[in-house]
Amino acid sequence: MIEAEKLAALGRLVAGVAHEINNPVGTSLTVASSLERKTTLIVDELARGTLKRSTLNDFLEISREASSQLVANLNRAANLIQSFKQVANPIRAIQVSASSDLGVLTEQIITSLRPGLGKQNLTLTVECEPDLPMNSYPGPYGQVLTNLFLNSVTHAFPDGRAGIVDIKVRAAGNDDVEILFSDDGRGMSLDVRRKAFDPFFHHPPRSGRHVSAFILSTPS
Repeated sequence: MIEAEKLAALGRLVAGVAHEINNPVGTSLTVASSLERKTTLIVDELARGTLKRSTLNDFLEISREASSQLVANLNRAANLIQSFKQVANPIRAIQVSASSDLGVLTEQIITSLRPGLGKQNLTLTVECEPDLPMNSYPGPYGQVLTNLFLNSVTHAFPDGRAGIVDIKVRAAGNDDVEILFSDDGRGMSLDVRRKAFDPFFHHPPRSGRHVSAFILSTPS
């Protein structure tokens, strides 16, 4: 029974990691395909001698934005893979800490998450106190924030319901910061709450309810 439970947990872990990696990789593929098509059009216009300066300027701006999205999403995928490797081999799991401004780091993560809103009628608001130095682990922090965001988008607003996802980052004393993540979605059922802290727990979007708020205190 113990071995069966271990295999079941491993299956849930792998499925959860695959689900999370699919988002940034899928977004990157869409952006790369669009950039490829636009590049082909520019090459054709250049060959025909009909390329306008305004068209070229628009293409350069699109290329800049696409490159930024590709780097951000592929970095997310790489971080998820690295985190999975660390979970799979905890003896060698050595997280590298880094000094950074928590507000800047949070904005960088949110920038990569906004495309995940797609055509959904959702508003993402972020409030970060300035000058919050952090000497900690940016990778796991980004993964936690990403998971909370994806859970809200997937489960909290069924049938295209409008809503707000709100993130607040603020100081909590001299040595801690508080990250408050909330949404005004439908919440979650008792059965889901019992499993909410299982690693990579995933619940079908049309059953159960989503957590409405989560507070995380981390050392600064």
